[in-house]
Amino acid sequence: MIRGEGRQRLARLFQHLDFIRTGQFLCHRRLLGGECRLACGQHFLADPNIVEKIVRKAEVGPGDLVVEIGPGTGTLTLGLAATGADVVAYEVDQGLEALLGEVLSESPGVDLRFDDATRVA
Repeated sequence: MIRGEGRQRLARLFQHLDFIRTGQFLCHRRLLGGECRLACGQHFLADPNIVEKIVRKAEVGPGDLVVEIGPGTGTLTLGLAATGADVVAYEVDQGLEALLGEVLSESPGVDLRFDDATRVA
């Protein structure tokens, strides 16, 4: 369950992110200078209710380690970290580095790695 400060941080993130609808996709306006890049079938989670449901179903909390593949804009990452779990997030899209760095900067339980998770031993 997402509690207290984590819930507030997630709510602020959703207010801060400026999503636009492009066909069936939601993209972040700030990505690549306002361009929506849907390379590699990227889809960004943009509904806080879905984040809450995923986190609740995952049943993670303090002391748990979660490996997230493709954190995107960091919404689920924040939700998972807000439970007290430690999150190792792998992202291959270097274009998300500035955004993720900003979004996850106040989440001490998150270890963000720009690497291909399929190539990590």
